[in-house]
Amino acid sequence: MSPLYLSRIAQLLPLPPGRYTLQVKAFFTGTVLNVTATAAIAKVSIFDVNGVLLATTAPASEQAQLNTANFSGKFYIVNVILANGNQRNFKLLRK
Repeated sequence: MSPLYLSRIAQLLPLPPGRYTLQVKAFFTGTVLNVTATAAIAKVSIFDVNGVLLATTAPASEQAQLNTANFSGKFYIVNVILANGNQRNFKLLRK
């Protein structure tokens, strides 16, 4: 099944009572890494393929940006920690 199909199914399924959906998105716009969330972001870290920390930011808002123009690689691992303690990891390819 395609990711688009699965995301559409997730939109149609009702949420259990008393629960809410937490969404975190990370994507590149040119050389800028953009991170958005439905809750406040406590910290965003970007690592290269070897696990070396390249940059970090602590925006304390629902959006964060990191400039990756000086990074030589194309494949990155992004770790997002939210203020409520939830954590998400992303594997991203910069084109």
